[in-house]
Amino acid sequence: MAIIKCPECGQEISDQSRNCIHCGYPLKKQKGTVLKEHRNKILAVGAVFLGICAVIVLITFFLNRNSSKAAMHLADKTAAVFQSESDREKQLVTKKGEDFVSLVITGQIDETQKYLDKPYDYLGECIYSFTNMEALKTLLSKYTAVFQETTVDTEQNLAYCKFEVNHPNPEELINAQRDSIHLGMEDDTLTNALLDKLEDSSLTYVTDDVFINFHKIDGEWKVITDSTLYSFINLGRTVDSTIESLSDNEKKMMETENYIEEYIELNDFLVSECEGYSGKVPGIKNVSLKNNGDKKITALSLKLEFLNAEGNVAETKKVTVIGIMDSPIKPGYSWKMESDKFFEIKGLRDDIDITKVNVSIGDVTLSDFAEASVKSREEEYIENYLELNDYKVDMCQSYSGTFPGLENVSIKNNGDRDLRKVTVTVYFQDAQGKNIAEDSFTVIGSLFSSSLLKANYSWKMEPDKFYEIKNLADEVDISRYTVEITGIEFN
Repeated sequence: MAIIKCPECGQEISDQSRNCIHCGYPLKKQKGTVLKEHRNKILAVGAVFLGICAVIVLITFFLNRNSSKAAMHLADKTAAVFQSESDREKQLVTKKGEDFVSLVITGQIDETQKYLDKPYDYLGECIYSFTNMEALKTLLSKYTAVFQETTVDTEQNLAYCKFEVNHPNPEELINAQRDSIHLGMEDDTLTNALLDKLEDSSLTYVTDDVFINFHKIDGEWKVITDSTLYSFINLGRTVDSTIESLSDNEKKMMETENYIEEYIELNDFLVSECEGYSGKVPGIKNVSLKNNGDKKITALSLKLEFLNAEGNVAETKKVTVIGIMDSPIKPGYSWKMESDKFFEIKGLRDDIDITKVNVSIGDVTLSDFAEASVKSREEEYIENYLELNDYKVDMCQSYSGTFPGLENVSIKNNGDRDLRKVTVTVYFQDAQGKNIAEDSFTVIGSLFSSSLLKANYSWKMEPDKFYEIKNLADEVDISRYTVEITGIEFN
């Protein structure tokens, strides 16, 4: 037992007493009451806390549910925006595609230029050698086109329209022109032959797919002036387009444009009246080029922009100066047109002043340049059995003037094979010894040379003969050269 003080009177009493013996204060009841009140307070606080937690949970639930709905609604709105944007772009491309094709087949050629990503020389690019635009318009008027579908990629800014085109059979048109050659080669012979065929009731028509390709430039959809456009105009058909193929072509076009800008030099040219078979005609000559890159130039055209009195472009023409039948310009090589040669500029309007012209590199076809790593049997025979005993490069005199030429070639065949053809190549070097130009000649086996070099035989060129070396640029010093046997054919 312990002694405590009464909370009422302060007298000392036993802790086991129910009431104070001095004042009667109820000790046990007070104690229980105090504990109960304390417990009730704790329970009340806990209830409040749990209530607050419940409210927070409810608020969070509703906020999350509303946020989820809002996010879903925003996603739906965003998808709708993208869908509507895609639809708008598709409508724009479709409208431009239909308008462009309509202008082409109705002969409104000048109006089509504003739809293109760059000027297109319809007459110059025509495979039928028309002498006037009216003939081309007559051909195109025979085309009929029906729109099929449009595909747009807004991320890559690429698109195409597909049409179904009914047109004259191009094979029959080409055959008609070929069959007319016996009538003579007057300027209008081929043109008239095709125009006559277009009116022939036996001419058949075929239906093909045509794809008109687009890319967006400065926010505007433009028709790509590529081989697909060329095929549509000339043949009435094209290869199928896909966004993937357009993307690949776009990359190649960018690579080619960068190569032209960085590595190809147009060092000289002259646009003037030139003397042709039927009199003076506008032409371009004295073209000089340099390939400073690491690829071969297998084809190249020049773009000619003729200006009016205000300095604006009045007409654009394209002239191919290096074609697929010409020798390519190798990396580091120079090239110059022969001095007695020119390319006629066809289809110029009479009001064009040919002295007011901008000339630049147009279309270029490039290919990778790599020396063969494994020698052929012909190359091994050249290395092991043929001797090039003599040769000379000098300025040589002919009836038409003085030209750089190859003469005095002498060859010995020490092998056991007869050779029906032997080709030698002259290489010219710069001051550092790097090849910058070359020309090749078939000295045995050509129309104007010996027909056979037998085994163990020697051969020497006639002393009064030489091979003219062409396409040498002004930078080439003909005193710096080497000559090699570069090709043979076994008999």
